[in-house]
Amino acid sequence: MMCPHSIAAFWRVAPIAMLVACAVFSAHALSLRGILVDTQDAPVSGADLWLRTETEVRKTRSGEEGAFLFENTPVGACEVVAYKEGLAIGGFSAFLVNDADMRIVLEESQELSFRVINQNLFPVPGARIKFMLVRDAFRVSVDSLLDHGFPRLRADDNGIIAVPFLPKNAFVQLLIAHYHYADISVAYLPVGGKRQDIILQSGVRLGGRIMNDETPIANAHITVLIAGAGGRQVCSETISDPEGFYSVYLPDGEYYLVARHPEYASPEPKSILVSQEKEDNVLNLDLIRPHRIEGRILFDDQSPAPGVWVEFSTQGQPAAAVHSDAEGRFALLAPSPQGILRIIAPPGYMTDALPEIPVNMGETRHARLDAVRLLPLPQITGALSMPDGSPAARVVIASRNLPHPLWTLSDDEGRFGIQLTYQPNVDKIGFVAEHPTEFFRREFTVDLKRNRPLRLRLRDYKPEPFPEPPQSAEAAGLVNQPAPDIECAHWFNSTPLSLADMQGKIVLLLFWGGFDDSPDGVNRIEETRVIHAAFLGNPELVFLGIHDDAADPDEVSTFIRRMNIEFPVGLDAEPSITFSKYHIRSIPHIVLLDKQGLVRYAAVEDRLLDRIKSLLARGEWKG
Repeated sequence: MMCPHSIAAFWRVAPIAMLVACAVFSAHALSLRGILVDTQDAPVSGADLWLRTETEVRKTRSGEEGAFLFENTPVGACEVVAYKEGLAIGGFSAFLVNDADMRIVLEESQELSFRVINQNLFPVPGARIKFMLVRDAFRVSVDSLLDHGFPRLRADDNGIIAVPFLPKNAFVQLLIAHYHYADISVAYLPVGGKRQDIILQSGVRLGGRIMNDETPIANAHITVLIAGAGGRQVCSETISDPEGFYSVYLPDGEYYLVARHPEYASPEPKSILVSQEKEDNVLNLDLIRPHRIEGRILFDDQSPAPGVWVEFSTQGQPAAAVHSDAEGRFALLAPSPQGILRIIAPPGYMTDALPEIPVNMGETRHARLDAVRLLPLPQITGALSMPDGSPAARVVIASRNLPHPLWTLSDDEGRFGIQLTYQPNVDKIGFVAEHPTEFFRREFTVDLKRNRPLRLRLRDYKPEPFPEPPQSAEAAGLVNQPAPDIECAHWFNSTPLSLADMQGKIVLLLFWGGFDDSPDGVNRIEETRVIHAAFLGNPELVFLGIHDDAADPDEVSTFIRRMNIEFPVGLDAEPSITFSKYHIRSIPHIVLLDKQGLVRYAAVEDRLLDRIKSLLARGEWKG
């Protein structure tokens, strides 16, 4: 397949542009201004600048002092590209919600040159660059800018494409197209490096027509998606002609197509198997007469809230989305009269009501909602005491009914504070506060609408017996046996370690991978991190992380910093030696060793703190 999964990186803004095709922007908009300078900080005058937003492309030129201005810029995704002959292009890509000032540096230029050939190794004249991503920093949507004077980047008769205005020694991602071949993404070509050959694969023509009832729809945006490891990802895009027809060239495979237009609602993506063996590869798409939902989003002081996303879903599947404009207004075109409207509050805020609003419009085609207010997310604060009334220090506090659990510790005076970072789907959040070494606990509920400081006293509790957690026969066979030693190729937060260094201590082994960003994976890492902080300075307990061997040391170091892990971490020796010794089949996974060096728990499920306390109790309670 020549539509690799990584192609999604090329279209970071494109899905946004598709989703907001139904947005209605107010007359009041934003100002985007800035200055162009060279590497010596001298102003660059007379440079061409292009602004691409979700609805248009505009062009201007920098003034004598290098200054430029784009007025009446709508809220939303935008790209700015700057070019002056003799210098490298510069740019800026962002999602704008406020007026913006920027400083763009035009560096020394260097040429990127490569040859485009087909499977028979013949040159492909006329192949073109549709899109560039420079240094992962800014996008250049070449196809969109061509009609506004951006240089054409096409292959000559020898198939050579030369781009003379890229930053020296930069890396560039490209999307290359030709009307007889399938689009291909090329990741990280080095500017100034040795000329490479890029091979285009023969494509199968997929065509069809975009209609509403019997009416052809011109200028509809057709997006081709391909199933990948991370879900459906953009593979190609095109626009319907004045008669509603479209065509794209694709390799053999299964694809999903969706069409969008600012006056219609979009149906669910339709699938098609594209094959050279088929006589016709045709897929017609019907746009839907929409149900229009309008509303306004305001901050608590009644000022407009721009750039807030509003989604509409039916049967649990996203069906349409827009964002609010500079006046906080939105107009969403829904394909169905019935569904759920969700207001996605920006970071630090929550809606004054639950974010999900049931919608049932019946035969009505137009509905206007009451204004939705955004309130600052509350901080949950309180103080914990022991059963005798003394402060309860280093108590582990965790939420119980959130998809992304919250974790924290009480301080030496028993005080705690939890700052919400996103709006829950519930008004009431359940928590449990548990002492790290004693069998004291307190469950409590916080009503976000009536939030106030809490004063809570821990209570005795009797742990329930531990059921045997599900695990493989091999892992179960490790229990009560001497723990296999660990073998790691690289260590972080520590000098090299072995289990012999930890004789007489309880050892927690966390098997993990930083690439796992699933909710369960992130929660387990955060739980372990907080419990480690609760036992900081305790000589009886050691925390060790074992990272899977698929990552390199630099990647693991980045994961550790990002997740604020402070205990020692080893990068497993290849080929997965320590993982294999402990029969690890999935991550994250925790194994607990007792003070005699025996595997006491080969899995912990959701009872980690209880199991640690049972080992610390030296057999007084075995569960």
